[in-house]
Amino acid sequence: MVLIPTVERARLMDFTIPLLIGNSRLMLRYPEEESRLVAAIQPFTLLTWASLLITFMGMIGTLVVFSLYQNSRKSSPVPISFWEILGRNTLITLALLTGQGYYIPQNLRLHIRIPIALWCLVAVVICNAYSGTLTSFLTVTKLKPIINSLEELASSDHYKLTAEYNSAFTDKFLKAKSGYLKVLGDSLRQNPHLLFRDYNEANDNVLNKDAVYARGSIDILSRIYEDMKANNGKCRLTASKPFGDVQFLSFGLKKGQNYNSAFSKGLTRLRESGLLTYWFSQITPNIDKCLITSNNVAKLSHSKIRKLNIVDTSSIFLLLIAGILSSLLCFLGEFTIRYLKT
Repeated sequence: MVLIPTVERARLMDFTIPLLIGNSRLMLRYPEEESRLVAAIQPFTLLTWASLLITFMGMIGTLVVFSLYQNSRKSSPVPISFWEILGRNTLITLALLTGQGYYIPQNLRLHIRIPIALWCLVAVVICNAYSGTLTSFLTVTKLKPIINSLEELASSDHYKLTAEYNSAFTDKFLKAKSGYLKVLGDSLRQNPHLLFRDYNEANDNVLNKDAVYARGSIDILSRIYEDMKANNGKCRLTASKPFGDVQFLSFGLKKGQNYNSAFSKGLTRLRESGLLTYWFSQITPNIDKCLITSNNVAKLSHSKIRKLNIVDTSSIFLLLIAGILSSLLCFLGEFTIRYLKT
């Protein structure tokens, strides 16, 4: 039997040299991709959008002031309202931002041409940065973050710990008196349905009950591999990064037997030859595809280079609908004002 050597167990049995050496891991449901519904605003931070809006309004204000001044300096001023000047300059500023260019009449003075030229330069930089970053957000796979430690699990409002009855791993949580271990122990007491006896219930709890299973790395990776193999190579489960103290797994042997030393010597030769490491690597072949690493995400993104579909561009159409509704409201407002004047 392979066990973690403890003081209590050492009084009852002898242990061989470590068969396995590793950390603990968490087993979680494989994360979903993040929604692209708000992808249109993701390329820039909130501060950047706020700065762009302030600059946009400042540009409109500058052009309005210069236009009013130029109109007043004409020998025969053209009768034009403030709101007409404001609307015209707003359209000019917006056209420069979206098209990076605009027709400028020859009679415009230099003090108006300079801010327009500078705004056009800003628009070129902003639009190219936005379009390039937006393409990355739409074509590069971005998975929802997973929990990588017991501390994160204890502070999570969504995930709960699942564990088997009467195991040393579970007792560590149930007997804890403080800290995140006590929080996880209280979670098990409050959710007894997440305590299980059957080996397969761990996978079911993780997949269907928003639970997280904590165990040694080899056990977690073996479970993930068995589930992947049973589902035609599909990754339904994943593992966190290794965490915690290094654990040693050894064979537990009857105490005081003559063959115990021979057993340890044989395992030592297998470890020195590299056979133990090789054999354990063959237990979970191709398991890396189910682990959340930067290389795997990059491969997934590269394999998904394709034409953008309606899901990818949903945020753009959402903005278009919002613009159409805003235009309709403006039309109704203008129609109402004209009707009241008549």
